[in-house]
Amino acid sequence: MAQRKCYVVHGHFYQPIRLNPFVGEIDVESSAYPYDNWNFRLLRECYLPNAYAHVKEGDLVLDIVNNYKNTSFDIGYTLLSWLSVNSKEVLDMIKQASSNAMALSFNHTILPLDPKLDKEIQVYWGIKTHEYYFGITPKGMWLPECAVDLETLEVLNAFGIEYVVLAPHQVSNKISKNYGYIKLKNGSIKAFIYDGILSAKLSFEDLLTDVEKLSESLRQSGDNLPIIATDGETFGHHKKFGEMGLAYLSKLIELKSLNELFQSLKDFDYEFKLVENTSWSCPHGIERWRTHCGCNSGAHPDWQQYWRQPLREAFELLRKKAMSILENALLGYNIDKRDILLNYIDVILGKTDVESFLETFGVKGEQDKKRLAKLLTCYKYVQFMFSSDAWFFDDVAGLETVHALTVAKYIIYLLKDYEDLEIPFTNILGKAKGNTEQRPTAKHVYIKDAKAYTLENIALNIAILYHNDYLKDSGVFTRFYYEITKEQNYIYVFIKDLETTEKNSYEFSIKELNINSLFGTFKHNVIKNTLTKIDEKYFDTYKNIILEFYQTIGYTEDDMELLRQEKRLLESMGTQILTFMFKKDYPIEDIINMYKLFSQMKLNIKNPYVTKQGSKYLYRKAKNLPGNESEFLKVLGFVNAYNKNETNPQLMIGLWETQNVVWFKKELIDNKSILDALHLVY
Repeated sequence: MAQRKCYVVHGHFYQPIRLNPFVGEIDVESSAYPYDNWNFRLLRECYLPNAYAHVKEGDLVLDIVNNYKNTSFDIGYTLLSWLSVNSKEVLDMIKQASSNAMALSFNHTILPLDPKLDKEIQVYWGIKTHEYYFGITPKGMWLPECAVDLETLEVLNAFGIEYVVLAPHQVSNKISKNYGYIKLKNGSIKAFIYDGILSAKLSFEDLLTDVEKLSESLRQSGDNLPIIATDGETFGHHKKFGEMGLAYLSKLIELKSLNELFQSLKDFDYEFKLVENTSWSCPHGIERWRTHCGCNSGAHPDWQQYWRQPLREAFELLRKKAMSILENALLGYNIDKRDILLNYIDVILGKTDVESFLETFGVKGEQDKKRLAKLLTCYKYVQFMFSSDAWFFDDVAGLETVHALTVAKYIIYLLKDYEDLEIPFTNILGKAKGNTEQRPTAKHVYIKDAKAYTLENIALNIAILYHNDYLKDSGVFTRFYYEITKEQNYIYVFIKDLETTEKNSYEFSIKELNINSLFGTFKHNVIKNTLTKIDEKYFDTYKNIILEFYQTIGYTEDDMELLRQEKRLLESMGTQILTFMFKKDYPIEDIINMYKLFSQMKLNIKNPYVTKQGSKYLYRKAKNLPGNESEFLKVLGFVNAYNKNETNPQLMIGLWETQNVVWFKKELIDNKSILDALHLVY
């Protein structure tokens, strides 16, 4: 019997794939400002803070805790693959707690609404993803939205998953013993039932700001094994500084992971009766993902969600067609569709390339490989199209639905050699009525907002970047391999999509290669990241303009009133100069002198982008400790002056990430005034 001193807090960590499938990169998401997209914003507000959660007394940091080590959690492919590219540091911190991790099905579809083969794909791909990133075969799997039916549990059981987590209302005979089993046609699967009342209070009330009350609530839970389950993003994103509350809770009571308890508990002898087609976030079952059931965010109480049903109908059309075309294609090769689809996860994870993968199934010819590579890629994107987010929110023009429609557009593109599906697809979308005049139906959203690019578009942008010295003459750009040759006034680009094996060569006149025409706007992070050298072209020019103004204008208050427009221009240049100096790790003395000049000119050069780079500059200097203590103190002095009298946190150079670095080096640092300045206990 479990002891009441053991408690569980489980975090379900998830983000949708977000990638524009035509490009292999995330479009800029303006609603995530000041970050380029929501993944980066959630990284800073949640995933990173939970790796370094501060336990504080006033301003003094008493401890820094890796919350992943103290909690139970699940995390799947869509977030793990993004972290592996964009934040290996956080991924490494999560991997330190790999024994606490449950698996998650591949990309958060509502499993009871999936056909059986797609259920199998989701579960098997989720297991293989977990093994790839954590090196452990999972015992438990988190069900997206806790959505469940018996067929889903049968599939989990068939693939060796031994337990799941459910809400109290998902079984009809919940008692104080909140772990047991569910009988299946072929055996059984074990289940933990979380405390619904306590989980809701933590998620939607203020328990994380009163951790003493939270710990007492856990002790008073009516369950014999108190379990809280919530979105992992609760800790820091939904609840600001929630990661600190979680870290403090781990100091007050003993927290266990579900994996630990599953291994130690022997008496899963109580049979729960499953209530099928239920979920944790829709009191109407699983209707939130197919009907106007009344569930929404609450932000627009006068809006309707009748668009959900035709949206699903349109997507089901594409799923059916994609499967039918793939089945017919495989007949000629005597390949079992289930076998090849399940094992395609090795290609997705990068364990093999698609051409080598197809050779193991006896596919040899180049055209045959291309044909099947496109169809397998297509069915992967069918999975992404059905991510639950597309139906969850208020309107058909929401960010998540737009992304699903962009994925649908890519699926239609991949199937165009077999059947033109755009007209029947958009005819169904026309029945999905939205809530705004600007986007009255899903068809309007599809036409106006679903961004598509051709292989030639990608090749053109590669040519532009190459012509402007940002790319080498061969390499990989997102998921596209390219080779470039230049002859007189023309650039020739050979390009190959490494997913579909589609390839072609294009010729561009150098006159066409205007850097300002990249995808029309700098919409893609991969392009923005490639263009780091562009600042250098303007740095000296901007600096000389500012110095000339300073030397020729008196800069009294009257001068500045007369020069309002010039001042705004100079401030814009000043922010770019300071940002560039931080990025390029200029000596702190040069940065101080430039900042003094801006101050004397009464230029306001603070904005979130400057302070973001300033924080990174300070962080990099901290990484070099203890060998640069004298320099680091000068940097801290500058940061103190920069932040002085500033009340807006977005305009302050942050110390948080630097505190994390220094905390783990504090025994090596001789000058303890550094620790004092960073408010670290020693």
